Amino acid sequence: MKAENLTWPEFKELSKTMKTVIIPWGSMEAHGTHLPLSTDTIVANHIAELIAEKINALILPAIPIGYCFHAANFPGTLSFTESTLQQMAYELAESLYMHGVRSIVFITGHGDQVGFLEKISERMRDVLKIKVSVLYPFFTDEERVKKFNEIKTSESIYDIFHAEELETSLMLAISPDLVQMEDAKVEYPLISEEDLTSDFPLGDLTDYCVFGDPTVATAEKGRKFLTIMVEELLKILMHQRT
Repeated sequence: MKAENLTWPEFKELSKTMKTVIIPWGSMEAHGTHLPLSTDTIVANHIAELIAEKINALILPAIPIGYCFHAANFPGTLSFTESTLQQMAYELAESLYMHGVRSIVFITGHGDQVGFLEKISERMRDVLKIKVSVLYPFFTDEERVKKFNEIKTSESIYDIFHAEELETSLMLAISPDLVQMEDAKVEYPLISEEDLTSDFPLGDLTDYCVFGDPTVATAEKGRKFLTIMVEELLKILMHQRT
């Protein structure tokens, strides 16, 4: 249920029965020459809708800009600072708390802001005394990433899923009209594990902001990836809430 389409009396009544509000958080970031800048937002919002159906939750409008300093030198990439992003998240939680919401789930389509959201979530729990979860559909644990790699037919770079087979497949399944496969470029930037833990500028390492082979992406693979994501995110959420 999308909160933006409700009247305020409807929101008041539904918030009594729908105990959880989901906040999709995306980014405005370069994703190769074939995917839109809003890719992370589109993916986060779609997954939020699928999760909401399963747990009977309200969904807020997706936040379309996040923390994207890595790709800042690619035109169209926009970014908040860490402190701005965290302040926005906290003030959203305060507003929802004022209206009786006691359970919030952030679903971020962009990995760089996972840690920031988790950090500010601790403050929400301590000060507001509410339940807060931060979910990242692309995962970071080996067991879940392995499920993605069983579907993929191309190699990954340190399991970075950016504008390559997995992310392109997701977009083909969700918003195929926004994918320009004829412009897809294969790119395997030479990066080190040390680069992954620093604010390295992607423009110094990649020409197209692609990390793999998007040309082998299909909508069918995208639907399989989505199934894994939703199933595993629900497991994580249920584990956190019990």
